[in-house]
Amino acid sequence: MLAVVFFVVPSGAKAASELQIPAACPYESLGITLDEYEVPMISGDSLEAVFFGAGYVQAYHRLVQMDGTRRLARGELAGLIGEALLNNDRMMRRLSLSEVAEESLKLLTDEELAALQAYTDGVNSYIEELSENPDDLPTEFMLSGPPRKWQPADTLVCARLMSWMLMDDFFATVSEEKRKTKLDPELFELIDMPSNESIITHVAASDLPQKYVSLASVQTKTENASHSLTPKQDTARGSNCFAVSGDLTSDGRPLLASDPHLELTFPPIWYEMRYDSPALNARGMSVPGTPIIVIGANLDVAWGITSLGGDVSDAIRYPARGLDDENGGEYQTTDGWKPFKNEKAEFEIAGLMGNRTETETIRFTESGPVFYAYDESVIVLKWVGMLPDRENASFLALNLARNISEVRSAACEMTTSQNIVVVSADNHIAHIPVGKYPVRSYDGSVMVDGSTTNTTWSRFLTTADFPMTVDPDCGYIVSANQQIYPAEAVFTSSGANADLAGISFDEALGGYRSFGHRATIITGLLEDAKAEGPITPEILGRIQCDTYSQLGVGFRDFVIETLEEAGFAAGAPDNPVRAAYDTLEFWDGRCDADSGGACVAFLVLENVANRILSPRNYKSTRERAWHGAFDYGRKLGKFWDDPETEDVEDAAMILAWALEESAAHLEDTLGPPDEWRWADLHLMDLSYPVPFIGMHAPGLVGAPGGWDTPWQGSSYLGDDGYFIQDFAPSMRLIATPGEFGEGFLSVLPGGQSGDVTEPHSRDQLVLFLAGGYK
Repeated sequence: MLAVVFFVVPSGAKAASELQIPAACPYESLGITLDEYEVPMISGDSLEAVFFGAGYVQAYHRLVQMDGTRRLARGELAGLIGEALLNNDRMMRRLSLSEVAEESLKLLTDEELAALQAYTDGVNSYIEELSENPDDLPTEFMLSGPPRKWQPADTLVCARLMSWMLMDDFFATVSEEKRKTKLDPELFELIDMPSNESIITHVAASDLPQKYVSLASVQTKTENASHSLTPKQDTARGSNCFAVSGDLTSDGRPLLASDPHLELTFPPIWYEMRYDSPALNARGMSVPGTPIIVIGANLDVAWGITSLGGDVSDAIRYPARGLDDENGGEYQTTDGWKPFKNEKAEFEIAGLMGNRTETETIRFTESGPVFYAYDESVIVLKWVGMLPDRENASFLALNLARNISEVRSAACEMTTSQNIVVVSADNHIAHIPVGKYPVRSYDGSVMVDGSTTNTTWSRFLTTADFPMTVDPDCGYIVSANQQIYPAEAVFTSSGANADLAGISFDEALGGYRSFGHRATIITGLLEDAKAEGPITPEILGRIQCDTYSQLGVGFRDFVIETLEEAGFAAGAPDNPVRAAYDTLEFWDGRCDADSGGACVAFLVLENVANRILSPRNYKSTRERAWHGAFDYGRKLGKFWDDPETEDVEDAAMILAWALEESAAHLEDTLGPPDEWRWADLHLMDLSYPVPFIGMHAPGLVGAPGGWDTPWQGSSYLGDDGYFIQDFAPSMRLIATPGEFGEGFLSVLPGGQSGDVTEPHSRDQLVLFLAGGYK
């Protein structure tokens, strides 16, 4: 049995090793020590020295991944992988991230450029070593050819790719437009249910413009929600980050817990590093390809990040003509017809008989690139991430910040829509909304007609325009992608944003938030821990790994109540349907590895959705199906009827059928009822895409977690009958500012090495699955 428990592997279990510094290194002070998990401690007397070391050691561990990431961001993967990646390459070329990175370089100061160049030199130092020792070349490069030299723009393009991964609202808007035309209007309204209210409760609007805002208590009951925000996407990604004041902890130091929920990759998205330098003393998680610590701690502050989900893009439809002319064509704006800017893009595509090349036309408008083209119209993406910025420099400033005020100042130049939760050594905790948000004269949440609407953005709102939360009375802050501000938190009639007077901060941020279930569960667990006191890192670890499904319990109760009222007969005790019914009825709501109830609940939900929603052109059974949009089915009414049968079904008939189908599915897939385990049905996808080498990867690995549980387990039902988990906690981290002894705990669902044949590529996986930390 795989138990989810908290434990920490003692440090020093294996002697640390020195990584040999390249002879060509220009920094005599540089030292790199690897611990037992190959986490490097990089020492040196300057920022340039340690960044050179970061480039070298990241390339040492993750050069294949780094090269793949820049190829992905630059739209060059089909030349390595083949036809399957061609559409992705087309999309990335439309985004023009390479051009954006080159323009962003011009905005860096000489000192920032010097630090970035030092990192680049470190990467290239390792690449040069490989060129001199071709026997050490990773097998992947034997297939693709040796890696080209790293460029400073490669770092910026890798960082911008992460920003793109967190941007959903364009595709959500396009999807919503399609859904509107296909769904019954009444069903559409049922699906468009409100999110939960902000987890941080009401504060007088007059208090909000202050630089530091102390908000009152924490909302823990979702049924008291009074503000509606309409989510319009079926997204799997999310994150948890919560901070606890030192007034509540065992040693008087504030604690931070962060676990971003991102797409599963193998090797992991993150690479852990430790800097020990007078210029930078910090530890945390970086993205391979950049020296910056994205989530972590230094001697003065610790910070985590969650996705805010703000509206940072537009989907604009233009009438078009001449789309058959690769060198011409026009689109209609409010100023009349304008010619497309057409650019030829050449794509290399790998194949069994050798590589081939295709040339395609990419069309651009004054608003952005054409993403979709129809007979007489095009849909264009307009995104803040396609504008050059100083976000990379802002993260460097965050790494160097000495207090919460400096964290907020660093965040003011960030573009990506995020929440930063921070704790400081002087015992303050804070939440800071971050990003660049367009001010529009139109509704950016819906498809815009560019021929009748002026789609110019008048300006941007940034971190400086939104209040931060500091030291709430409850002693903790929870950020789990939920709504940030209450409805009455609005712009006033004074100041730079007087034209937005009366508009709520949440409306100005736009976009879509989570329904707040993870935030509610975490808040309740923190309240319990606070009552028992004091709070320790171990307690935060258990909260990060909690698998309780608030929504699953509501769905369970609805199913059992409905079937009982209908007099449903589940059969004899040895009947699989009876076993499924009893397993669901007595399910404790936890999506633990050995839970049979989670198996039944998720399958019943899947079968219900396939029976009554899919035929009505609503195909997603992701978070939206769990979030209670239908009040666990009580509001579905006539939509319980299967539209593909002549009979008129009700909820009890559909649920009885779904339970029987689920029981049969579980018997066929897992065996008899005593062998129904969630971790045997719910599998993390840790595969590696390169043929032959991929056989060394973990592949599909059983894992706990569910859609709305703190340990998130977003998944879809695959054709082979298993739930494939594609999004999950991409790492877990618990930190406090100061020296990094017991005050820093972390774990990856993999390991530090990018060589999938090497033990350090997966030596943290069992620890991760068991709810442990190193």
